[in-house]
Amino acid sequence: MTPSEVKISNYFERQYSMLAFETITTISRGSSVGNATVGRFIHRLGYDDFADFSMQVRQEIVSRLESPIERYNVRMEALTSGKEDILGRHIQYAIRNMQETRSRISNKDIKQAARYLALAKGNVYVAGGASAQAIARYFCLLSKYIRKNVVLLNGDISTLAHQMVDVNRNDALLAISHKRYSRTTMKTVEWFKKCRGKIVTVTDQETSPIAKLSDVRFIVRSEGPAMFNSRLVTFLLIETLIEAMVFLVEDQVSKRFPVFESLFEELDVFIPNS
Repeated sequence: MTPSEVKISNYFERQYSMLAFETITTISRGSSVGNATVGRFIHRLGYDDFADFSMQVRQEIVSRLESPIERYNVRMEALTSGKEDILGRHIQYAIRNMQETRSRISNKDIKQAARYLALAKGNVYVAGGASAQAIARYFCLLSKYIRKNVVLLNGDISTLAHQMVDVNRNDALLAISHKRYSRTTMKTVEWFKKCRGKIVTVTDQETSPIAKLSDVRFIVRSEGPAMFNSRLVTFLLIETLIEAMVFLVEDQVSKRFPVFESLFEELDVFIPNS
């Protein structure tokens, strides 16, 4: 980022809870940059214009303050009016989430993250709490087809030190965290930072506490229409990273697949011809 963009970014972090009530002029004055610079910065973040930015910030602030049941109560009227097409409503949210996320993520970052995760000389650790634990497990399952030494951190704080005692600069971490953010995941990211390992994060806000510690960060939109936010785009991004990793180590993958198939047959895992 340019020096002016750093000033704006720092101002956003300091004033995040009040950004919904700001104008371009007040942001410009508060960050000591020109109005045009603020406008260009907001456009670079993926927003159509300042009105779009302001609306999205308001939605994010509300979602941060609400519990799932409060969110459900607030949206009850809309849910009732659209209850005849529940699937259609969820698909509309999913499409919106995917489109906004696509505008914020570059192919360059996808490739860089894939290099960290596929080519790490040491271990690849995967961390996520609550619903992110399921996504972390999914990534771990698929990545074992691609490379060895993939470690799923189970999130048990009483054994986390035992799991991370050997972390070093040759290792990489994929950390997944959605609001409300996991303290355990945050502690894990901080430890990797101290050990100088590479850190890839997947989260849902620029202000997420793990985002600023990343070597590569991905911001995925997670807005849901009802009580719970959506994890669909996070799964989509994880599958994208897996595919990008495969392209980097195709020879290695071709050697690992036959071993997996032999194990599946030996253990009689699948129903024949299914």
